[in-house]
Amino acid sequence: MKLLICSLLLLVIATGYCQNRRWINHFTDNQNTFSGSLYWAISKEKPNKNVLFSPISVSQTLGMVLAGAMGNTYDEITRALQMTDLTPSRIHTLMRKTRNNVVMRPNGQTVKLANSVFIGSNYPVVQQYIDLLRQNYKSSVFPVNFHNSNAAANMINEWVSNMTEDKIRELVDPSSITAFTRMILVNAVYFQADWAISFRRIPTNKQNFFLSNGTTVQVPFMVRWEAVVKSYNYRDKIEFFFIRYKTTSNQNTYFVVGLPGDNYSESKEAQQILSRFRTINKMFRITHFKMPLIELSHKTDVKEVLQTLGVVDLFDSGASNLTGISTVEQLYVSEFTQKAYINVNENGTVAAAASAATVQGRSLSIPRQVTVDRPFFIGVYQEKSNSFLFLGKVENPLEN
Repeated sequence: MKLLICSLLLLVIATGYCQNRRWINHFTDNQNTFSGSLYWAISKEKPNKNVLFSPISVSQTLGMVLAGAMGNTYDEITRALQMTDLTPSRIHTLMRKTRNNVVMRPNGQTVKLANSVFIGSNYPVVQQYIDLLRQNYKSSVFPVNFHNSNAAANMINEWVSNMTEDKIRELVDPSSITAFTRMILVNAVYFQADWAISFRRIPTNKQNFFLSNGTTVQVPFMVRWEAVVKSYNYRDKIEFFFIRYKTTSNQNTYFVVGLPGDNYSESKEAQQILSRFRTINKMFRITHFKMPLIELSHKTDVKEVLQTLGVVDLFDSGASNLTGISTVEQLYVSEFTQKAYINVNENGTVAAAASAATVQGRSLSIPRQVTVDRPFFIGVYQEKSNSFLFLGKVENPLEN
């Protein structure tokens, strides 16, 4: 009898784990599809321009908004997030698990992912909403006097600066805070890691980088000789290279370089590529890898991007339904912005981003040589959590 009980218990645990793993894989695959949608929407509006943003920062912030959304507002957000087949409870549970997987343990890298909600002093917010944010997003909750816009902005910006090691400053402009501001939801993400095998900065003169418009600029390069690099070729249109960061655990994180071929054109294929990143068959190659040093900063109007993806009611003071946050008046999101920064050099990578949504009341083989000397896709990808911390493209390494 004891043996039978133990066997049943083990079966239940194993089955539960497998089901849980399937849900997480399904969720993160769809999140990567959403990341591809964001990338395409941002990139097509800025042809021949550098782009950088944090998909996971957008998702976490939008998830906190979703927790208070109802009706068509909820439906539009879940369609954009690729979550229409999930219940609200499962969505927020999987948001929590994804966040926990990203920041799971110290492993030789520094990864921070933090959420906060700044609420107008004495403004009545549904307690269930606050409880959900604390439980699933580990959100800190701060009362703030929005009538003093300078002090309120300074308070939020100081929190962001602390969480991003001073890489993101002045996320919130005091002029964006009005007498109708009720709440500001903020996410911050910070990443720092050294390469598993260091690059060497090329000490000679700067080398050619060929821009999309046919002109050439001189930029500093770094090189790594005869190192094993994972690669993946997507339909002979774009080839991805996975450059591993140093880690003390099995949670590998990669800097991803996507080098377009002659037949590649920027299109919605980004969604298809990113959605299958967990399962793509990466090849091991011994590679002489040479690429530019990168330092980029970028600001994204996430509100405009989400509107192109069908999230409309959320930003409409007459149509938005955020009654899960408060029922005393009609609320809507007036602004949704993100700032991002990345520095990639011979030692490793430092990257940071912060997003804010403002809620207002109505009113292996022969060594191969790879030279990244033309516009390319970049990403910071965490393999175990199947999450892109950062995505972007480099059109001109000299433009910050």
